[in-house]
Amino acid sequence: MPPPHLEYQSIDHSIAQIRVLTIHPGSSDDPILCSLTRHSLQHENDYEALSYTWGDPTRNYLISIGAASLPVTKSAHDALRHLRLKDRDRRVWIDAICINQDDNTERNHQVEYMGQIFKGASRVLAWLGPAGPGTDEAFELIRAVSARSPMKPALDEVICPEKAPLIGCGNQWEDWETWAAASPLAMGEELEDVLNPKSSILGRQTLKAYTKAFEMFSGIDYLRQQSYELQHHYSGHGITNLNEVLTVSINTECSDL
Repeated sequence: MPPPHLEYQSIDHSIAQIRVLTIHPGSSDDPILCSLTRHSLQHENDYEALSYTWGDPTRNYLISIGAASLPVTKSAHDALRHLRLKDRDRRVWIDAICINQDDNTERNHQVEYMGQIFKGASRVLAWLGPAGPGTDEAFELIRAVSARSPMKPALDEVICPEKAPLIGCGNQWEDWETWAAASPLAMGEELEDVLNPKSSILGRQTLKAYTKAFEMFSGIDYLRQQSYELQHHYSGHGITNLNEVLTVSINTECSDL
């Protein structure tokens, strides 16, 4: 007999309550096992806040939450699988699961908390999706460009340094400062000693790496554009710096934007 569908317990909006997902340990293709608990934003900060590209909104992948099951999108399923640790629990806030997608009233309230949710997180993660051809080479190129780039990001002017997000693709992650310093790569500006196949440490892999890196920068830009819309719509709710603009990404399932 299949497990029952998850029935969400109500959230107390009078105390700015949210849900936090605990992803239990697992390896490779193990089923995804989780638990879901409620916490006040005023007291909780031992979770990571996740932003990711939603993709197809069809919820046809199942995860287990306690003794119940919950259908999620492929993108959410992929994100949980990549974030899951082998030896210990991991606590995350992910909109597709921590917000009841079938409750419009709850969704509206929770969207208003987005700024607080990301500010209150112990770490912010921006995940661009599973790895593909050229991902490893692209990360190597981004690190090489960042190391040689004269354009170092002024984090004190545009972002809270303690909350600068980690940006990842597949199982590879790099901090915001590295990505920001490599931004000439996304804008098509040449750094001759890195991008020239004859002198590059990547040799013949440079073009493949450049193509994948540009794709990933485009993914970051997509998250940023979604967040600008959210910032404009909820301009009175404190979404004021680049960190939040980059990472607070809401799909139309969570917002009427």
